Amino acid sequence: MEIRYEDVSTKMSKEKILEQIFPTQEKYRSITSDLFDMFSKESEKIEGRHELVVSSVVSKLQELGHNRHTVYKVMNEYLVPMGIINWKKFEGSVQVSKKFGNSLRNLSISWKNFVDSLSERS
Repeated sequence: MEIRYEDVSTKMSKEKILEQIFPTQEKYRSITSDLFDMFSKESEKIEGRHELVVSSVVSKLQELGHNRHTVYKVMNEYLVPMGIINWKKFEGSVQVSKKFGNSLRNLSISWKNFVDSLSERS
């Protein structure tokens, strides 16, 4: 992931966020965008969180023209490790996760503390 700091703001659209996450992978960006649209339209609210059944997600993304293997790859190798989605494999469902945002916030605070410590040494 490449962070282009000049393009980052607190009021970024979903598309702008996905451009930061997948700057060169148009297919991955498109799959993730369609997945987020599914969360907006079709997710079932369970225990205060929105959830989708994985098999249904993959089938619907295939209907939109995405390759099944690529959908699983994006979810398993990118969205889950980054903390964007939580894949509950035993239940066969996925949820949007707050881990990604929390990690970025913590990274930001740590980076600021590091830079401040350099200034204090001078």
